[in-house]
Amino acid sequence: MYHLLYLLVCLNIGLFAAPEVLGQSTGLALTIGTLGIWRYSWALINFTRAKIYLGLVFPRRRKAAEARYREQKWRAHAFFLVTTYKIDPLITGPVYRSIFDAAARSEGGATIVASVVDASDVRLIKTIFSLSDASRSGLVSLAFDRIAGTGKRDALATSLRTISRLSPGRQDVILLVDGDTRVPGMSWRGSPRSSLIRPWVR
Repeated sequence: MYHLLYLLVCLNIGLFAAPEVLGQSTGLALTIGTLGIWRYSWALINFTRAKIYLGLVFPRRRKAAEARYREQKWRAHAFFLVTTYKIDPLITGPVYRSIFDAAARSEGGATIVASVVDASDVRLIKTIFSLSDASRSGLVSLAFDRIAGTGKRDALATSLRTISRLSPGRQDVILLVDGDTRVPGMSWRGSPRSSLIRPWVR
């Protein structure tokens, strides 16, 4: 849309420019026009490729991956890494409820590793988990990493090491979640070992 608007503006300027100005700037106009054609031809190529992939290639690969996953006996285990730091409890509550709901739907079970700083966050998250279907399923576990509030990079590094010690398999999946972002309703329909190297989440 913006590309089209830009081209229309340029065309409008060209149509209303004085003939003597255009005559004096033929070389410049030719150079700019060549660069513009080169740039927007690439944009057209990438746009076409994206449409072909989204409309033809991706649906076929997704269908094949889902069919292959249904034939397998094992199910991928989901690891959720959630970073929480000084977030309002009114936000933390819905966020973790959505995570626990998504974890409960994972057929291969799930592990939530919460990276937190304040003890109050630990208490709140434990309470939410105890009231969730995930805690009653027996297939979902909750772990905490208490850090000193030295930044998100340290939080991710610490919790990823925690997950690595749990020995996730090649068929398992790790999801990184911000503590202020709700996880949408998820339907696990694939696995990393499929031809798409992704778990299909809808």
